[in-house]
Amino acid sequence: MLLKSLDEIQEYIEQNGIRFFNIYNDNFQCRCGCGEVLLDSELLEKLDYLRSLIDEPIKITSAYRCKEHNARIGGKPSSSHLKGLAVDIFIPNNHYRYKVLDNVFVEELFNRIGVAENFIHLDIDENKPQEVCWGYFN
Repeated sequence: MLLKSLDEIQEYIEQNGIRFFNIYNDNFQCRCGCGEVLLDSELLEKLDYLRSLIDEPIKITSAYRCKEHNARIGGKPSSSHLKGLAVDIFIPNNHYRYKVLDNVFVEELFNRIGVAENFIHLDIDENKPQEVCWGYFN
């Protein structure tokens, strides 16, 4: 289910036992300040479960992006961020990266994964190739 406002996200969080995320401390809105937000409930549930497994906070650095912001930062025109189906999470060190990836693979939480030096992209876009993992290299 696609959640289309902060109020819808908060209501979903409260009604479905999401323990580790809320609209006040997490970056679900577009980072450009436009106020737009889209978030798939399945993505939110998977992130909450991942957070319970790694037993450490997850800092979202990018979730939904409006078209203008996505273009401004060099995102692909077909980015899953535009559909509320993807997040980038901050990776502070190699141990944290290992814990995230180990749990993502063992639990089969996401099958579209991008790995960069300081973030991991996780998405659930079923209209794109599945069981893929890529790197962001300079």
